Amino acid sequence: MKLKVGHRHVDQSGLVYLPYLHEWAARTHNLVELIANMSGVFGAEPPLFAGSSQQNPPIPDPTPPMIPPPVIVSPEQVRKKTEKDLTAKLQSELQAMYAVLRTDMDSAFETQGQLEESKEEVERDVEELSRRKKELERLLQVSKEREAELDTYLQDRKKEGEPAVDELIEPKDSLSDQMLRLVAENAALEDALYYLDLGVTDSVITVDVFLREIRRLARKQFVARATMKKVERAQHALNAQRANFNAQQQHQQAASRASGGYYPNLPPQQHQQQQQPAARGGSTAYMGGPPPVYTPPTGNYPAAGTYGGAAAGTAGGMGYGYPSYGGAQTPYTQRR
Repeated sequence: MKLKVGHRHVDQSGLVYLPYLHEWAARTHNLVELIANMSGVFGAEPPLFAGSSQQNPPIPDPTPPMIPPPVIVSPEQVRKKTEKDLTAKLQSELQAMYAVLRTDMDSAFETQGQLEESKEEVERDVEELSRRKKELERLLQVSKEREAELDTYLQDRKKEGEPAVDELIEPKDSLSDQMLRLVAENAALEDALYYLDLGVTDSVITVDVFLREIRRLARKQFVARATMKKVERAQHALNAQRANFNAQQQHQQAASRASGGYYPNLPPQQHQQQQQPAARGGSTAYMGGPPPVYTPPTGNYPAAGTYGGAAAGTAGGMGYGYPSYGGAQTPYTQRR
């Protein structure tokens, strides 16, 4: 095979000259089109031909390669090529820009969602703080009012001076006052019996004096404890009647509200007084008025013949937890 001498696109060294190669651009040209172009040019004018097997003739002096004539390109082709290059470059730049913008928009949407959630939390916190502020302001006002009331109370107490000790305990009603006095009387009689026992033990008093005083004090203690029992039952009955009365009033109020009308309660003193037997001793409890005071019956009481007699033993067994004077148990041994 030999190269054709004077070929327009191939020199004697085998270097190929083509307009496609001369106008080569990385964005618009590729190898496939180059091979197709070379195939078309070399198919029309092959650069090689078959030579004889005889001795090759002497190689003439190499001549400089022939410079291909300049390719004449029309302005329309230049315009189309430039437009194509610019379009491809612009599309590439726009795709890169769109990718960046898409990433920024996704990040912005995510940030917007977080900001909206934070906004809702902040609004809830502001509402909660406003509610707490109002509550604290209300409590502060209440505290100031209470402080003013306490200051006034302290000033009044300072003007009145120190109260008596006995005046510090004020029973709620007449039954409580009567119970307080009976408990004090029972405790005083208990102490008196205790010291009588000490006196006869130390031979300070005689046995006759001891027995006489024991009978007298035992009768008083029996009456005091029996009266305490009656007052206690009367208090229980009074509390039960008050609770029943309050329950009835609440039921009537609920019924009146359900029927569309509401009639407030009258003051307790304007209600009709209701009385009912409160205990087996004949005591009576009142609704709407002051509670009664139980008055013990009068008459003769059985006297105890001995220190452990029936009267004293009954007085000690009324169920109030006080020491019993019946049998072999004495106040002195219990105190120890």
